[in-house]
Amino acid sequence: MELPTKLRAMKESDENYVRKTWLKNYLNEGRGLHKDKRHKKVESLWETCRRHITLAVLPQDEDIIVGWLCADAPVLYYIYVRERYRKSGIATKLFLSQNLQKEGIVKCPLWTRAAKEIQTNYPQFRRVP
Repeated sequence: MELPTKLRAMKESDENYVRKTWLKNYLNEGRGLHKDKRHKKVESLWETCRRHITLAVLPQDEDIIVGWLCADAPVLYYIYVRERYRKSGIATKLFLSQNLQKEGIVKCPLWTRAAKEIQTNYPQFRRVP
């Protein structure tokens, strides 16, 4: 069942939450790189990415973030949805909001389970180092 959400740009007051969830979620993925290297990779991308973050929030309370996406076409840096809201169409809504599916090949430098799921529906989505 799709959860009604509203998309908005990240505000300064949202940055701490987004950064922490990105670090925690990516560090817990446990794929490929050692945790220290994964932490450094996220930190190195933060300054570039923070200008390109879109949030999914609850329409009745825009301070409740249910997911977010960092993308600068043709690159999708990261997509995150809170666990309790997964499988409710939020990641798809965030992905489609950026028109990434129209970009041809979409590059993803931080490959995760969510990235694999996106690739199922969008085969032009590719992992890049």
